[in-house]
Amino acid sequence: MTLYFERQSMRRCGLHALNNLFQESVFEYNDLRDISYEITPFKFFHFNPHHSFLGNFDVNVLTIAIERYLKEFEVKWFLPEWNLEEILNFNENLYGFLINIGLSSSKRHWITAKLFKSDVIQNENDEPYTIVQFDSLSNEPYIFPSLERFLFHLESLLKSRHHTQLLYITKKQLSDSGPDQDDPVVDFEQRME
Repeated sequence: MTLYFERQSMRRCGLHALNNLFQESVFEYNDLRDISYEITPFKFFHFNPHHSFLGNFDVNVLTIAIERYLKEFEVKWFLPEWNLEEILNFNENLYGFLINIGLSSSKRHWITAKLFKSDVIQNENDEPYTIVQFDSLSNEPYIFPSLERFLFHLESLLKSRHHTQLLYITKKQLSDSGPDQDDPVVDFEQRME
């Protein structure tokens, strides 16, 4: 299987994280920029609190993009008092993670961790799914050898980085008349209608 992977362009890691999560170019820069101006319409020399001039989008923009245009998905915040292992083991609708890490006290960066069924990408422990991290600053995606390694990595990020934010994305329960669950991403123009 060939993994879809967008590398860093300008400071558009949020855009790349979304597209890497859904494994295709679902969103473009202008889509996310338009959402940021819907949230805060005021423009002062193109300043907007929800994205930087170079395109670094905040959590509000990414959440709205997913929930508005990919209606079969839901974005949830991970709270520090929760158990990561329980989310992974007991949520059959879990699709992936968006992780916002602090590179410094003033710079932030979005990465994605996506779940793949183990018949698509193998892992060391014959677990039901394999987790792949997509970091647009890296040369290639990283396949975690086991769930345990992913949990260790994620817990260390949550403890050591400048206020790491963790969002997890789940598939909503769909009715029989809803979109095909195996093909969650529909054409962008269809979503805009």
